[in-house]
Amino acid sequence: MSRPTKYQPERGGARTRLLEAARDVVRQQGFAATTIDDLCKAAGVTKGAFFHHFDSKEALGVAAATFWAQTTSALFQTAPYHNHDDPLDRVLAYVDFRKSIIEGNIAEFTCLVGTMVQETYGSSQGIREACAESIFGHAATLEPDIAAAMQQRGIVADWTPAGLARHTQAVLQGAFILAKATGDREVARESVDHLKRYIELLFAELPNAGAEMRLPQGIPIKNLVTEKETTMTDREGTPIWYELMTQDPDAAQDFYGAVMGWTFAAMPGAPGNDYRIASAGSEPVAGVMRTQDHANSMPDMWFFYVGVSDVDAAAQKVKALGGRIDIEPTDIPNVGRFAFVADPQGAQFYLMRGNSDQDSTAFAPAKTGHCSWNELVTLDQNAALDFYGELFGWEKGGSMPMGTDMGDYTFINHNNEMIGAVMDAPEKDTKPFWNFALQVADIDAAKKAVEDGGGTVRMGPSELPDDSGWLIQASDPRGVRIMFSGPRRAGS
Repeated sequence: MSRPTKYQPERGGARTRLLEAARDVVRQQGFAATTIDDLCKAAGVTKGAFFHHFDSKEALGVAAATFWAQTTSALFQTAPYHNHDDPLDRVLAYVDFRKSIIEGNIAEFTCLVGTMVQETYGSSQGIREACAESIFGHAATLEPDIAAAMQQRGIVADWTPAGLARHTQAVLQGAFILAKATGDREVARESVDHLKRYIELLFAELPNAGAEMRLPQGIPIKNLVTEKETTMTDREGTPIWYELMTQDPDAAQDFYGAVMGWTFAAMPGAPGNDYRIASAGSEPVAGVMRTQDHANSMPDMWFFYVGVSDVDAAAQKVKALGGRIDIEPTDIPNVGRFAFVADPQGAQFYLMRGNSDQDSTAFAPAKTGHCSWNELVTLDQNAALDFYGELFGWEKGGSMPMGTDMGDYTFINHNNEMIGAVMDAPEKDTKPFWNFALQVADIDAAKKAVEDGGGTVRMGPSELPDDSGWLIQASDPRGVRIMFSGPRRAGS
């Protein structure tokens, strides 16, 4: 146990006083410039006392980082920002609290571990790891409130609660650096204000097109959704999302994660409470949804969403063209409006108008991890081409014969780009459906992953025309038809 020193017993044990001295002196003049003599003088102890408790200045630095984490944790645990009912209000109040303590001398409000790690990250692994534990440990205390705020508002995003929590610490540490560089604490306070605005924008609710949009502070801005509709007409008829409906999403996640390299994240507040977002790198590509109770008779199957500017009008047009509406136009909070429909031959797909003003990259034939091809298997090619041409403006491209009694393989163009094809069903009792190809980095590695994962390769690898790659036709472990396309590595 630490004992009060001989010279100033009222100040507590020598070890605690040395840690408090490190807290104050290092923030004032930096770790490298602080000597053991400086620390002993500030603590009112002898060098003998220093070396009784610490083998070296580095050992003190490690202990000081831990001491900082413990003492600041007590401060934040009792701070008033915890008193709000709404988790987003707690996050924003935390930012306000951080701004409120940026007062006085710069050394008084800057972060000890941030200061030390900037100087020692390349010279002391022990100090770096202790500082990282303090910084990331504090960031982790924000994650539950961020996650709860996302779930409460039904927010689906390509960022995570952990990522946003770390970002808050990055901004705060950067704000302290700016204050040191300018000698002005107001620069730091301004940075914290921008952090709060950024968080508010992340959680802002977008209204339907035509409504006035307001930021959380109540400031009206131009309706970006409406503007995007008028300036990005190429969204009409574009495949914007892919979705696997399955009774075993865990098995699907394991299989497609292994074959495609996708990562998965749960969608907060999703209908049915089990909807997973599959991403290629940082880009969301597809959803995996547990089959709902009312649809248990449906087989597992892949579907796609086609972008439209007016879901209600498009759904009525489907009906007028001889198709049917299986799910009437419905809003998904903070996501968009959709309808589930079928063409006149019975192939089902979704219509979608998303709230986001960003272009979808789910269909990106040249990008690994994304969808590369949309193939309609149908009983009447001409009728299908007429239907989708009227509905989406798709055009008939070229065609190639598939062999005796197989008919033609007819390509589909959209905005002068080939997006897929139509083919006759090999058996007349086949229910028409949409089939999709997913782009992989190595077709032979994908074939092995399909087989190792319990799937079946039904055909291929087959070389595609014009040296554009290779294709395998497969079924996943649940029997769902899916294709994979990609290059073949040299020597395979």
